[in-house]
Amino acid sequence: MIKKIVLLLIYANCFADCKFEVFNYSNEVITAEVGIRKHDNAIARLVIPRVLSKAVLIKSDASCTEIDPSGVGMAYINLIGGKSKGGWIYSPQNNRISAIGASSSSAEGAFGYSANGSVLWLQNNYKPKSDVFQVVISKADRNTSKPSSLNPY
Repeated sequence: MIKKIVLLLIYANCFADCKFEVFNYSNEVITAEVGIRKHDNAIARLVIPRVLSKAVLIKSDASCTEIDPSGVGMAYINLIGGKSKGGWIYSPQNNRISAIGASSSSAEGAFGYSANGSVLWLQNNYKPKSDVFQVVISKADRNTSKPSSLNPY
């Protein structure tokens, strides 16, 4: 009996999984690819309507904050389709989910583009969790000088 419990606990801990959550506070419909690099079947596509959120759980033995041997985060979100540019990756150097956009990134985030070319604000997430990869997209003309007021974490 004890052996079965131990084996069940070991098996349950083999999968770390990662839940990807995208909060879209822009006026654009966003299409995103989410995934964990170098893991089979660890990719999904999300279509996030205007001013809504979507989430998907990726079953994997890697967590959201997993890093590869070169020290780079493995979980990612990329905006895809049309003129889309931008995304996020876990950055272990500063322990945050960092926005990567069409412009150089700042401490608060980066600018990206929607499928039709509209400018978006991609926020950094300073509180990454090993089981949730959570990001926020805002309209670029929103006040980005106060990241704490925009960040729902």
